[in-house]
Amino acid sequence: MWLLLQHPLQFVTVVGGACFGCSLILIIYSLVQFFAGRAVEGYTTTLIVLLLIGSAIMLSLGIIGYYIAKIYEEVKRRPRYIISQILRGKEDVYQEVNHDRSH
Repeated sequence: MWLLLQHPLQFVTVVGGACFGCSLILIIYSLVQFFAGRAVEGYTTTLIVLLLIGSAIMLSLGIIGYYIAKIYEEVKRRPRYIISQILRGKEDVYQEVNHDRSH
């Protein structure tokens, strides 16, 4: 079950990082066009804001989703380990101590 939760969250985080990288490249390109005088008025500012906000939201959603998936796994109340044997001296007293089987 954890793999079903983990892969889409990693996908969103990776795509968010890729969008952020692409947005940095497009921001540099837009600033070069702006300072060269070839940019449409208002285009550079709008593009920079939209790209940065969109990629930041995708990265944030991926990170938050990853933590929510970890919380989901913890609240299932599964034991952290399974005791297969309880020894007192050389004697196995697992059946005497095991309270789960008596219910």
